[in-house]
Amino acid sequence: MKKDLIYRKRYLDRVRPFIGKSLIKVFTGQRRVGKSYLLFQIMQEIQANYPQAPLVYINKEDLAFSEMRTAEDLASFVMDEKKEWSEKLYFY
Repeated sequence: MKKDLIYRKRYLDRVRPFIGKSLIKVFTGQRRVGKSYLLFQIMQEIQANYPQAPLVYINKEDLAFSEMRTAEDLASFVMDEKKEWSEKLYFY
């Protein structure tokens, strides 16, 4: 996970009340404006507060996920991961 991040307090403060809620959060914006880094910061915050929290990060630029092409592929992956854990999963 990324270590040297620019802390985005304003954005984190706005998203923090929704962390852990079963509401899908969507970050939109132009390329290279910090969407992924905001997710990394949220992941760090979750790990700091819940060290055992299972985090699943899907990076579509990683060749390991190149076979995942459809919504069905994503749903299948999520369901397979969910079977492994009895607690809440955090997907990114």
